[in-house]
Amino acid sequence: MITNLVLRWALTVLFAVCIALYAREALATRAWQQKLAWSLHVLMAAAMIAMGWPAGMSVPTPAYVLVFTAAALYFVYLGLFGPPVAHALYHSVMMAAMVAMAVVMPYAAMPAMPSAAAMGSGHDMAMAGAGVSRAFASAASPMWVTVLCGLAAASFVGAALWSLVVLIRGRHRPFASLLMSLGMGVAFAAMAI
Repeated sequence: MITNLVLRWALTVLFAVCIALYAREALATRAWQQKLAWSLHVLMAAAMIAMGWPAGMSVPTPAYVLVFTAAALYFVYLGLFGPPVAHALYHSVMMAAMVAMAVVMPYAAMPAMPSAAAMGSGHDMAMAGAGVSRAFASAASPMWVTVLCGLAAASFVGAALWSLVVLIRGRHRPFASLLMSLGMGVAFAAMAI
């Protein structure tokens, strides 16, 4: 879950645009394998929206893991045996990153609680607030979470920059790929901090 409300809304809008772009691709193709591939991207963008909000935390981690592991394997299949889908390996990595994100989310650092002064005056409140703040201050992300999220953030921001180069130089306009990579990079960066 993303605790910064502005970032949460910005990513929600970004992923909603991705949903629209991927849905357009799914509707435009006739081959069912490609239709499924684009539909999995719609599902991925919807899951990214859900993961940013408190309600998305109620989805069991095994559900995310099972769905996106199957999606990653589907793109591996498409890359090896299926009809041509551009950058099938990259799409597989994106789906695998969703698995990693679902597994890492419970370990990401929790935000600091408001100070006792912000919570109100009173001796009992101040003592309770101080105890809670100490508990949350010690709840930092494990090093492996920070490293994994940092590497994923750097990789997806790099992919977004590459998509921007392709968008500027080529006829193919990968708006959805650019936005999805950027959004995932920012989401992983928020979890790494």
